[in-house]
Amino acid sequence: LLLLGRFLAIGPWAVNQALCVGIFPYVLKLLQSPAADLRVVLVYIWARIVALDRSCQQDLVKDQGHAYFLNFVAREAQGGAGAGLQAQAQAQAQ
Repeated sequence: LLLLGRFLAIGPWAVNQALCVGIFPYVLKLLQSPAADLRVVLVYIWARIVALDRSCQQDLVKDQGHAYFLNFVAREAQGGAGAGLQAQAQAQAQ
């Protein structure tokens, strides 16, 4: 997932290429994972995808995936995810 995040960081072209090869259903399925270590990376990946593709926004809401992000933001507001976001930003910078 870190490599996918790095690839998506290249920009809109990379996001479109990832969507063209069919990454969407796999990343959507990962939202069901209870693994806490995936949360930060998944939020980053989804932020890149949702920012560019309106159909993915609609599918995410349809599948109740937006609840994942709301929970993440709520945890961050309580101080639970700040360190994870900093780690992700550092990993993306490398």
